[in-house]
Amino acid sequence: MHYTTPAIAEIFIQTGALLLAISGFIIFHEKVILRQLLGIVLVFGGMAVFYNNQILMLAENVSKYQKGVFLTIAGGIMWTCYAILQKGLVKRHEPLQLNVILFTLPAIALIPFVNFGEFRNLTPIIWMVLVFLGINTLIAYGSLAYALKYLDANKVSVIITMNPIITFSALGGMILLDINWIAHEKFTWISVAGAFTVVSGVILTVLRHNPHIRKK
Repeated sequence: MHYTTPAIAEIFIQTGALLLAISGFIIFHEKVILRQLLGIVLVFGGMAVFYNNQILMLAENVSKYQKGVFLTIAGGIMWTCYAILQKGLVKRHEPLQLNVILFTLPAIALIPFVNFGEFRNLTPIIWMVLVFLGINTLIAYGSLAYALKYLDANKVSVIITMNPIITFSALGGMILLDINWIAHEKFTWISVAGAFTVVSGVILTVLRHNPHIRKK
């Protein structure tokens, strides 16, 4: 997020949803159909179009943009590993118990790198934002853990495809309201078409119709 923008990050973090769906086919032996293969092709094509067009738009910050994209894709890959392992663990353990460990260990590991003195300079609004982000993450990943317990991996990926749609809509609303505390995005119709192709491709990949739904 330091090197790129919210919308760009949401496009390339779709790597996680795509890889999770692919892992469902390979690791969990979920059935793959032609439409899903077409979706994978659309994702890579859309990302290429979006990436190249944004390079032209941000010519003065190419290295910064490339670093942000690389870190976002790396985050998507690591998120996929997290989801795959959690998918296996929730079959034997309660999701809430797993989340206690998953949230506590990183907190302990990050303590040596935290400058606690900076907390004294935070305004009440920033504190409210931080608290909101903490609660938001807790609810989001708590829900995700239960989703991985009850649904196939590629169905869970549908949740992730909502993120860029919500992000683009929110940023568009901020532009209309002339909210300037966050930099406005710079897109062309080509980059928007590329982003739409990525999201559409991910939806085609992860969304699957199953006429034999069993109720448990």
